[in-house]
Amino acid sequence: MRRIKTLIFAGLLIVFGNGVSAQTEGISSIKVISKWDGMGTPASDRLTIKQKKGEFYRNGKLIKTELIEAVTRALDVSEEQPSLKDFGITQEWLNLNAEKVLSNRVHSSFENEKALFFNSFRDMKLVEKVFPKVIGGWWADDYPYFEIEITYIKGKKIRVYSQEQTIFMLPWKIVSEDNTYYNSNPNLSLAIANILPEKFINKGRIDGRSLANRLAERVSDEIREEMLYLETRNRLGPELDRIKDRYTLRKTAINLIHSIDVGPPTNSYQTGDYKKWSYSSWNAELTRNDLPSNVMIGLSLPYKQNRLENFDLFLEKIDELVEHVLSVPWLKEQITDSPDVEFEIRFVEDRSLSRKAHERFLEDLGVFGSNAVSEEILNGLDKAVFVQVSEKFPSRWSRWLILPDKKTVLWQIRGESVLKWKPSDFETRNLYDTNDWYQTKAIIDPDGNIVSK
Repeated sequence: MRRIKTLIFAGLLIVFGNGVSAQTEGISSIKVISKWDGMGTPASDRLTIKQKKGEFYRNGKLIKTELIEAVTRALDVSEEQPSLKDFGITQEWLNLNAEKVLSNRVHSSFENEKALFFNSFRDMKLVEKVFPKVIGGWWADDYPYFEIEITYIKGKKIRVYSQEQTIFMLPWKIVSEDNTYYNSNPNLSLAIANILPEKFINKGRIDGRSLANRLAERVSDEIREEMLYLETRNRLGPELDRIKDRYTLRKTAINLIHSIDVGPPTNSYQTGDYKKWSYSSWNAELTRNDLPSNVMIGLSLPYKQNRLENFDLFLEKIDELVEHVLSVPWLKEQITDSPDVEFEIRFVEDRSLSRKAHERFLEDLGVFGSNAVSEEILNGLDKAVFVQVSEKFPSRWSRWLILPDKKTVLWQIRGESVLKWKPSDFETRNLYDTNDWYQTKAIIDPDGNIVSK
């Protein structure tokens, strides 16, 4: 058995078989079927190429014989594995295409953000690292199918097909009377594309015309955190300078997100004023040098018209919120005794428990009845501190509201335990038809005793 060289692209598997003749003289016809299904309108195409007196005709029109020869030649399996160069990627190609795809990936005018993208896209070592994801990735709601059947005059047939969603539709499965094998060389994809009319279904996928953009996506994914930090520094430099001696920026982004406590409240869609909530925010995770390493501050402040809002308000309020969390005896004990558990203190807009989270909590309480908790508890929500607890081993999390009187409301649980308790210790309801996501209304006193399930 021939020794098979190791693929330079992790995750690609090529199974070698005997070569298929590159001669075209014996070919009688080539039938092509191409389909696409998924979100949108399904589409399909067919064509037939026939040989007449040594010349080939596609739907009655003459097609160059060398294009057919290129397909049959590409069917031959070589010991050499496809390299970046086989895909057309050279340093010159990277240099040329970086400018072309910049606008799709970097939307700011800051030169350091552009430079980061350019340097990364043109970095051959980085490209080699991310390239398996370029040709090995997939996406949902997209179901292509492509098949070529080559029929020879003597009756032999070779079937070449793929259902791969990826660019170039690699690998191709090749089936003949004698053999079945896979071919992951882009030369086959390009040769197939060259015999197709320009608007033929799936041609744009097979010929790799989106390669530069796909590569730009993967490179951008690789440098995402660095790019987000640069963007934050460019836009919020003065604010970052004010907190640099006390806080460390762990994650950062200026974007529009929706989460349990960020984004338009549910009732804003009913009243029609949801658009006033549709703006970007500075969403960040901050650690602080005077807090335990497993205590983090999750921050979401409005960023409107190139201006950060409520930053001074955050600085004014955050110390009191942190002190209040640490003043709850059982919770402080858990923070100290559980270094692998992360405690995130939230601050959104101008408070800890945002308007959206407040509304969502009341909605969840509704499944327990109209008198699920006392008026005293409800009246304390405006000043409650919202804390999310994330446990890594095993992965699970919970959401808590720390009330002004230091009582704690357990709001949601994801997992089969929560700190020192189990879901069965409380009255719960399953969320979203899951088996491990619960909502509850339990109240814990400052010393860690359950006072209401």
